[in-house]
Amino acid sequence: MRKNIFNMNGFSLTEAMIAFGIGFVFLTSVLSASYFSTKVWKEESVRSQLRFDIERSMERLKADARLSDQNKILFYPSTAASTDYTAISLPYPGADSTASGFLTLSSGVIDWSQGKTIVYSTYTTGGKQQFRRTVFNSFSSDTTTRQTQLNSVAANGTDSGGTTQTLFSADQTTFRVSASTATFDGYTSNGSPELSGNTNFGGIRLSSGTHQISFQVTGKNAASSGYGMGIDSIALNPSGGFQEAEDLTVAASSGKTPTYDDMTSYSGASWGGNYQTGYPATAAGDYITFQTNYDQWLESNFSNITHLDTQVSGTNPVLTNASREIQGASPGWTGEGQTGSPTPAAYTVTAGGQSVRVIVKGASINKNADMIRFKFLDGGSGTAINSAYFGSQSGTAGFSSSTQLCFETSDVAEGAEEPAGSLGCGGGTTTGPVTIGTGNHRWTAWFIPSSSITAATGPNYIVSYYSPSGTPQSWTDSGGGTHGFLVDGDHASGTSDWQTEGGLTNYTSSSTLVGVEEMSTWRKTGTATSQIYDTKMTAPVYGTIAWTSVVPTGASITLKVRSSANADMTGASDWSASSSFTSSPGSLGAVPNTRYVQFQVGLVAADPYASFPTVDKVKIDWPGQTALVTVSGHFTKKSDYGIFKVLVDNQPLVKTLGVALSETIAYRGKDFTTSLSAEIKPKNTGK
Repeated sequence: MRKNIFNMNGFSLTEAMIAFGIGFVFLTSVLSASYFSTKVWKEESVRSQLRFDIERSMERLKADARLSDQNKILFYPSTAASTDYTAISLPYPGADSTASGFLTLSSGVIDWSQGKTIVYSTYTTGGKQQFRRTVFNSFSSDTTTRQTQLNSVAANGTDSGGTTQTLFSADQTTFRVSASTATFDGYTSNGSPELSGNTNFGGIRLSSGTHQISFQVTGKNAASSGYGMGIDSIALNPSGGFQEAEDLTVAASSGKTPTYDDMTSYSGASWGGNYQTGYPATAAGDYITFQTNYDQWLESNFSNITHLDTQVSGTNPVLTNASREIQGASPGWTGEGQTGSPTPAAYTVTAGGQSVRVIVKGASINKNADMIRFKFLDGGSGTAINSAYFGSQSGTAGFSSSTQLCFETSDVAEGAEEPAGSLGCGGGTTTGPVTIGTGNHRWTAWFIPSSSITAATGPNYIVSYYSPSGTPQSWTDSGGGTHGFLVDGDHASGTSDWQTEGGLTNYTSSSTLVGVEEMSTWRKTGTATSQIYDTKMTAPVYGTIAWTSVVPTGASITLKVRSSANADMTGASDWSASSSFTSSPGSLGAVPNTRYVQFQVGLVAADPYASFPTVDKVKIDWPGQTALVTVSGHFTKKSDYGIFKVLVDNQPLVKTLGVALSETIAYRGKDFTTSLSAEIKPKNTGK
């Protein structure tokens, strides 16, 4: 049998052509996929390389900048009209030669002279733009020398003595550094002024001494109708005590006259000291400059004072003696307290009238006093009093050094607010007769007794008065002790001892105290003790204490200062042994150089006590440690206020370094770009 070889061992031409076509299509697909995959992989590889270059370079720069000192950093170009720069020079601290891992120190701070200088810049060479890091193994304290060095690296790619490393190279490289000087917008659409929160204006390296803090207008919000400014307070950290702007010296301005504005009428906020310093700026560039000391504690609000017969008085607060109204709010003696009788009863004056002598026992007086007044209380249907007198008890029912009492001309209803009271027998007072209405009480005017009243241990006193009729309130001692005396008729003014005086009708020694409910007291001396202030320094060298004051003739002021290493003032000297000052300023050389400080103000008013001494702007200073100082404060926002910046000694405050870095590579007709930005705060600033 014949076999068909073609059918058994091969393909027909048609079959071969079909197979070739299928293979061609497959091969084309494979090659196309391979090409596409390779292209995508290569492009992604380019992107990955860009990200790696940028991220590695940024982390390197951040590590160097964080160990740097913000106040020693230089920028290129140094004459830039804006705050964007294209090269930066960083001081870098040297490592301790003992290989301890610590930085080289001198007198407890970083010795930058033993460090390095690191410059970051871009440079174009061979058609490529390179991002470079140049290291100089030395640091010059001379700013001009370092700026010249930086300029050379920025222009030439390196400088003598430097070791330059190219961090990456690209078709296009962009490096921008901004030293962010913040501005602050004083505009608000609110119809009433607003007070800002505590605002960080920025930082600057300061040494001890006097410095100038300027607020300069840079422009205004489009919605604002003006360029004005309002400054409430300023603080210099690390100690950080707020200093009221109205209490600081205005050292300079652009020619306008500052205003000192009472802000108490505005609700929703509380301006420190109730005032702000306003500046009526009319254009960008206008400024006001305050002078302050680094460092100091300036106390002018007295908001955390411990008072003993003192008070903070006035819209623009001052420290002064507590008023008669404040001191008299709690009685120095009461009839109820002396008799031990909580349930008073009305006493009915006998027909024809009675003279009453009330004993004010020294043992029952609970407050010292230089000036006093008495409250007479009706017990039922009204009480008439023709005259009243006061003096020291003499014998049994007599008294000496008699003072006639003057009454206020109107009653006070029980439970109503008590009046401050008249001083002495002037207008608005009367010696009598007076009639106290039903259930009401009547005060005498304040008067100065012949000698000061001493609590608990002083002598007894007598209040002697004549009542022709009425129902004065009374308190009876259930134990039977003697608290007063009564006789018929008008014998109030005489000082003789009724017990031994002949011719008196119905003389009675009584356990009932009649008519006099209370004695209010006022002391001419007061003491105010400040809060404890933290200087934030282990051993501040205290310089001086100063204050402003108004001292009436015969009055006096004494300030004392003490310090402690402990926040609760344990270990501090007793106030009786603390440094004492009667004139301003005074040297604090005898005050120990310890962290916490406190002052005390003693005030003594003078007869006739019509005006009191006042103290304001208590200032304690010490040399601040050279360091980065944060300037903060509060400012006012109004519909006609502008945008401003803050400068110290004519230098702008810097908050952070803004760094932006990008690179672009062209690959097969496409541009691939990667960018990265960061904000960096140098951590070794001022150290």
